This record gives sequence, C-alpha cells and structure tokens, in this order.
Amino acid sequence: MCYDSPVAGHRGIKATQELLSLSFWWPTWKSDVEKYVQACPICAQVKIPRTRPAGLLQPLPVPPAPWHTISTDFMCSLPPSAGNRVIMVTIDSFTKMAHFTALKKLPTSQELSQIFIHHIFRLHGLPQSIVSDRGPQYISRFWKRFCRTLNINIALSSGFHPQTNGQTERLNQGLEQYLRCFCNSTQSNWNTYLPIAEFSYNNTVNSASKVTPFFCSYGYHPTSFPTTPQSASSLPAVSSFSRRLLQIHKLIRANLLNTKRYMKRIADKKRRDAPEYHLQDKVLLSSKCLPLRLSQNKFTPRYYGPFRILQLINPVTVRLHLPRTWRIHPVFHVSQLKPYVPDTYSRQFPCPPPVLVGDVPEYEVQEIRDSRIFHKHLQYLIHWKGYPLSECSWEDASSVHAPLLIRHFHRLFPHKPGPSGGDLLSHRCAWHEPTIRLGPQHAVIRRAAPTACSVPYEAPNWTWGLVLF
Repeated sequence: MCYDSPVAGHRGIKATQELLSLSFWWPTWKSDVEKYVQACPICAQVKIPRTRPAGLLQPLPVPPAPWHTISTDFMCSLPPSAGNRVIMVTIDSFTKMAHFTALKKLPTSQELSQIFIHHIFRLHGLPQSIVSDRGPQYISRFWKRFCRTLNINIALSSGFHPQTNGQTERLNQGLEQYLRCFCNSTQSNWNTYLPIAEFSYNNTVNSASKVTPFFCSYGYHPTSFPTTPQSASSLPAVSSFSRRLLQIHKLIRANLLNTKRYMKRIADKKRRDAPEYHLQDKVLLSSKCLPLRLSQNKFTPRYYGPFRILQLINPVTVRLHLPRTWRIHPVFHVSQLKPYVPDTYSRQFPCPPPVLVGDVPEYEVQEIRDSRIFHKHLQYLIHWKGYPLSECSWEDASSVHAPLLIRHFHRLFPHKPGPSGGDLLSHRCAWHEPTIRLGPQHAVIRRAAPTACSVPYEAPNWTWGLVLF
C-alpha cells in the first residue's frame, strides 16, 4: 500500500519511509523499508540508475614499438564520392599515425584481408595485435584464421562498450569534422580531401605523445605547402639518426604512459568502483545490450535477468550465461550490469522478457486454454508463461509451435475445434526447438508481444475433464 500500489508508485526509500511513518511504526521499520525497496524486482528492471558508471578506466597497454598494435574501424553511410561510401580508419597505438582508406562498401572478411595487405602490411609489416569492434568482418571465421596464420592477436571490444576502441572512435570524429569543413554543398568531393586529411592528421602534434605521428615514425618533419628549403645541417649521419630515433621512441613511450595515467585519473572522477562480483553471482543486464525488435520501446524494462556470471575476465569485464539463441557476445562491461538482489517478500515478479530466436522475440506458452474457429481459421487461447490470465490471447494455430501442448489439449477435450487427424500428427514436423529447458507442459510460440485478449476472456469451469459453457 505504501510502496507497490499505483497510489504509492514505487517512489524509493526515503519517500516510502515518509509515507509509511504517517500511519505505522515498529522498532526496525527504517531498515525493513530499505531492504524491501532494494529487493523490489520491478524497480530493479525499470528504474534508471542514477549512480556513476561502474568500472574504473582500464587503459590498454602501451605498445613497445611502432606498429606493434593497431586499431581499426569503419565510417559508414557516407555520401557517395567517386563511388566510395565507406572509410576504413587504421591507427597505430604507439606513434598515433593513421591511414584513411576509401572503399565502395563495407568489405567482407576476404576483402578486408586484401585491404590489410595492400594498405598496411606493405608500409609497416605485420602488427602483433589488432584492436577492433565486433563487426561481422572481425568475428568471421576467415578473419580469425587469417590472423592466426600470421600470428596476429585479435583484441575485440566487449559487447556494447565501444570505449574499448575509443582511440579510433575519437579519430573518426576528428576526421568527420575535417571533411565537414572542406566538402562542397553536395558533399560529393570528400574523397578528394581524404589524402590531405590523412597528411594533416599525421603532421599534427598528438596530445598524448607530444610530437607528430609523422615525426614519431620517421624521425623528421615532412615538407608541407608552401615548400621551405632545409639546411644541410639538418641531415644527420646514419648512425646518429638511428640513435636519435631510438631516443624519440623512448620519449614517446614515456609520454604515452604519463598521458594514460592522466586520462585514467580524469576518467575515474566520473566513474565508481565496480561491485565485487564472483563466479555464479546473478546480475541484471541492460536492455541496451539486447537487440529487441519491439514495436514500442518507451516503457520497456531497462534491465533483464537475472543471469549467472560464468567468468571474470578482468576487473571490469565478465562473461554471462545467456540463452543459446541470443546471438550476442556474452562478454559485457560492468557498466552494463547491476547486482541482482533476490526478493524474499513473495511479490509478483515483472513479466519475463522475450526469448531471442534469430533476433526475433518469442514468448513461452504456459498452457492452451481453449480453441475456436474464427473466420474459418483455427485459433487457440494462449496463456503466456509469467503473465496473468488477463493477458491471454487468441492466436492462429499456424503460429503455434507447440505440438505437445496441442496434442495434450485435444486428448483432454476431443470435442473442441481442432485440426484433422493427419494435421494433428503433422504438428511433430512443426516443432520449434525452445531456447530454454522446458518441461512437457511448456512450449514456445512466435509472436510480436503478448497483448490483452481481443475479446473478453472468462476462465472456463473445469469439471470432470470437460469444459462447461
């Protein structure tokens, strides 16, 4: 009455305590209210967390040498320019030198390997590690086999956490800003400015290394427009040049380490320590990580779960136990999770989320309650698992993939409308493998979302195995 009812409105700890204190009191009422609110399953799923994101910054290791570790990403859906609509951005994590490659479309994994050979390998050799997001090109079997053959380590970002590859994401923003400054009104000539944009970036002092990427890579500053003659004294001997370049690399590495420490100190001011998770702990997963294709998303829950933790990869990344049909990577940053607090007050849990089968939401069926012929089509009255009886709905028999429930229903009520004998047996061929472990009394049906009955539903009177109307 003071919290769960529509009048109270799940307002939080302090508001609930104020409302409760007007009518009730007992010795431990404040702590009891706090525990009751913290364990509310509805609030855990629908409320927006107001705390700072969990997980302190974990900077990537500083590479020991130039072009040891590179990161790559794509800028897509660009206006067509000379037939190109995509830019592949590749950046060296040590020197910060970048290459911008114009492409006609997003490449396949085979095409990506050719681009890598033509534009990266021929200039800098093989890297030891490649950092990227989880695009289809980077998680394909061909790309993994290609990198394994060349002894290249693949470092993929955690699911729905692009900050892992933040270096490239930030460079994409700078490149987009540059092209926006010089493109014509039709935005059809960005391909002309792309090589100049690459030179401009590589000849600009990097805030982390304190030198330009060009100077860090080659040990001298390039000649730019307009041409300025160099004096002969600026050309050192080969031996002194090698020593000078080595000193530059040592200085760059020290600057990068100092910059990463500074970035971590600044970033951690806006973050908080991640909760201390253990194996088999249960957590709730942000709905942002689930590609639910629902007609309306405004009032959908913010979190789903709970899910068990299978592996602690590092202090800010965990692997979860997800349903087999969820085609998403099960590794998530802790900022996408929050601890699950079990409810010990026997309250009604919120309606369960759909099961993703090929990115299509499916809902589990609790039982078949009735059947009818509607507009010459056979329909079943479905009671959805986890939903109240008021949410039962009539569904076409062709949409129901529940042969066990259908046969069980017609064995109990042979007089009810149903398919012919042959059609009833053929339901075995229409069996859809459920994504969660089900008993013989459960099944799965594909539909957009459970909605209220199109006609008022009245529970039948069950007497001696017959339905009485």
